[in-house]
Parts: sequence; structure tokens; C-alpha cells
Amino acid sequence: LGGLQIFRAGGEPPPPAPTPVERQPQVPAEVQRFVDASANLEEAMLRYDERRQDFDLGRIGCEMLAGGYAAADDAFITMAGSYAGLGAAVNETLDAEYERLVEDMNRLNEHFDASRCPRPE
Repeated sequence: LGGLQIFRAGGEPPPPAPTPVERQPQVPAEVQRFVDASANLEEAMLRYDERRQDFDLGRIGCEMLAGGYAAADDAFITMAGSYAGLGAAVNETLDAEYERLVEDMNRLNEHFDASRCPRPE
């Protein structure tokens, strides 16, 4: 009958069978804080990179570039604090992510220093 359900007279259709849901293991709160802080830092670095491109092309000045730098720097401080709070939850994957983000932030700092713009207060 091609997907057509025929109901018995006066009867209700049978309830749908419950679908089993796989539960992901619970992530410790300190790991989730680090993951969230890392994502925020990556977003801030992406926004800085957009401003960097505009600055390098002369479309924006130091004030706009410094604002992007300040946002990335604040996000880095938060991420570093959350990494320090990992304690026993730290593992090779989290270590590698932290090191990658530190390297990315170092490159961002190098660009900002090369811009000769004053550091935000």
C-alpha cells in the first residue's frame, strides 16, 4: 500500500516505538570551560585577522586594529586561565590545542607589534 496506513475501525494507531538515544559522556565542567574559552579565542583571532587585512590595505586605522587586538588578548587571558584550571583533566589533546592557540596568539602579537600601533590600555 506504499506507506498508506490502514486503521482498524474505531481503533487508534499504535504509539511509535521509542528510539534509543545515545548519550555522549559527560564532559567535566573545567574541560567545557576550556573548550568554550578556546572557541571564543579563535573567534576573536578571526575578527582580528579581518581587521588586520583591512589595516594592511589602509582601510582602517590603529584604533580599530587595537580594538581587535584587545578582544583577542582578553580572550587569550580567559583561555589561559581556563587551561590552568584543568588540573587532572588535562590530556594530550587539550595540551596540543593550548599550544596551537598560544602559537596563533604569538603570531597575532607579532603582527600587532609590527603595525606600530599603540597597545590598548
